Amino acid sequence: RALAAAHEQKIVHHDVKPGNVLLGRDGSIKVTDFGVARIVTALAARPDVIFGTVGYLPSEALSGGEYRESGDLFALGVVLYECLLGMRPFRGRVSKDVIAATLSGSFVPPDRLRPELTGAVTALVSRLLEREPGKRPQSAAEVAEELDRLALARGWKWTGLSPAVVDEGGARDDAPPSGLVATLGPRRGRERSGPGPAGA
Repeated sequence: RALAAAHEQKIVHHDVKPGNVLLGRDGSIKVTDFGVARIVTALAARPDVIFGTVGYLPSEALSGGEYRESGDLFALGVVLYECLLGMRPFRGRVSKDVIAATLSGSFVPPDRLRPELTGAVTALVSRLLEREPGKRPQSAAEVAEELDRLALARGWKWTGLSPAVVDEGGARDDAPPSGLVATLGPRRGRERSGPGPAGA
């Protein structure tokens, strides 16, 4: 829903990953670091790089295309995959291996590794991880509605972090750091980061 609200304002996050999702003791969930949009605006004149985190960047951005709202949905798919399975869908020993896997590799469907997951969950995550942006869900609001439907049907409820997890300093984020990633070609068009020259 945070992404849906941002996208309604034409703000694209560019760096959705576990480290930018805060889990509250009271069950609240917040998406942070929308300031990346300011950096992206400043880099708009650089056609050879994209800002983000390897493993969460969509194939179109890595290929030199424009990073749009659908790129945030791809990254959300990676985060959901991690929540379900404890690992990212596209992996490798070094960054270039992860990029190659994102561009041309495949991932193991969630229900193959965890048979107790329903086909609907696997279908949603698989749609988010589609290589072609047009095959992904149309909006973050659509994804939120589908997750709400699944949660209601199966009695899922997020209740917040347990005291043990909070005392240990929270969940670990093994994602690589954000930074500039070389693309395979010039980006087409300009980033749509938000209103005004400063972005978000």
